[in-house]
Amino acid sequence: MSEAAPDKPERLRRTVAEMARLRQDILAHALDVFLRKGHEAVSIRGITEHFGIAPATFYGYFPTKKALMACLWVHVFRELFDKQLRVSQASRQPLKVLEAHIEVGISHWESQPSLYRFIFMSGGDGHSAGPIDFGDDPIYEQLLCLGRERIAACAKGKVLTESQVRMIQDLLWVKMLGYLHATIALGHHTFTDKVRMRRLLIEQMLRDAVDAM
Repeated sequence: MSEAAPDKPERLRRTVAEMARLRQDILAHALDVFLRKGHEAVSIRGITEHFGIAPATFYGYFPTKKALMACLWVHVFRELFDKQLRVSQASRQPLKVLEAHIEVGISHWESQPSLYRFIFMSGGDGHSAGPIDFGDDPIYEQLLCLGRERIAACAKGKVLTESQVRMIQDLLWVKMLGYLHATIALGHHTFTDKVRMRRLLIEQMLRDAVDAM
């Protein structure tokens, strides 16, 4: 009796572009599963079956699940960083740049409420994201530094200490998270005029930043 023909082996040779695309596709798929089902549902086996690749191929991109999740966080926060970095192209006025910086930060999470819930909240379904781990990537520190630079640029000749800048940044961060939590987590509440409230909040954040200088 002749032996059954072996399954067709996975094509091992990929172009650089194909490798980059597969990596991004894996990240996108992992993010989708994570948002819909939680951290525990993201599995190496599930990913390899979804893409029809061998585990060795997966490990060539991400040595562990922890490394995959770290890359996922980097991907999410890198997208925010790129958006906020571009806002300075529209204006050279420091206060306008800071205003756009805040606006983009709010819009980034408003447009992805499920992502906000899983990163900044428990998720509400028994699946916790756990502490955010960026691995060795400096993206989170880069985000913080960009915000501090833009705050310091609004000082109008004043020399702010590092602790002053950090305190102002913390103040703005708390106000932004308060708004996002109220509008995303408390979705059952009907706001009188959310658009106007949002605009007034940003104006207040800018005044608070200047007053604290």
